[in-house]
Amino acid sequence: MTMQQISVILVDDQNIVRQGFRLILEQHDDIKVVGEAQSSEEAHRIIKELHPDVVVIDLASPEDNCLVATRQIKEQIPGTHIIALTSHAEGDYVLAMLKAGAEGYLLKTSAAADLVQAIRAVHQGQSVWCTEAARKLVEEINNKSSPDRHREDGLSKREEEILQLTATGATSKEIAKSLHLSAKTVDNYRSSIMEKLGARNTTEAIFQALSLGLLSSNASAVFPAARRREDGEANASL
Repeated sequence: MTMQQISVILVDDQNIVRQGFRLILEQHDDIKVVGEAQSSEEAHRIIKELHPDVVVIDLASPEDNCLVATRQIKEQIPGTHIIALTSHAEGDYVLAMLKAGAEGYLLKTSAAADLVQAIRAVHQGQSVWCTEAARKLVEEINNKSSPDRHREDGLSKREEEILQLTATGATSKEIAKSLHLSAKTVDNYRSSIMEKLGARNTTEAIFQALSLGLLSSNASAVFPAARRREDGEANASL
């Protein structure tokens, strides 16, 4: 039986960075780098042609705008998952990438294994944010949120329960098992949650819920997958 591979396109304006990412990813049989781009224009053309599962992006040149490129990719190919892999950790930039449609955010100081895990996670519909990005993002949302803001989300108790479990990184199957529901029922609840919160994806739903006070504002509680592993395993840096 042939293994289904996750198709990935690398978008970075530095050739040596793309080559390094490719070498890391090619060590894993379930991931296949199907293309590279060094500009937003080239990225749009290749992504439109190949329809990859995941795009790993960082454009830092004055001629390109990573935020605009991310937004355009999501508008053209909504099913493509985007991971920002960058040197920027400013809260406003992280929030802007979230709003543009990114489902993952890693710093280039992250471990190589974190990139591999992030690709697998977003492909499964999960959100992955490194510890620093998650902390900055929660701070940014808390700064922008009004303490007197009234809850008008209209979520049912069951939807809030599923949203809380989703924020911990649990998959539909894991939530279904925990709540004694079918995975399809959980997916239906998730769709309803996103519609009520006006979110395009799970990541937006989580942060919209944070701004409404529906979830804990502790970054490690909302993003346990972002915490560094403490098992002593040494991983190469990106």
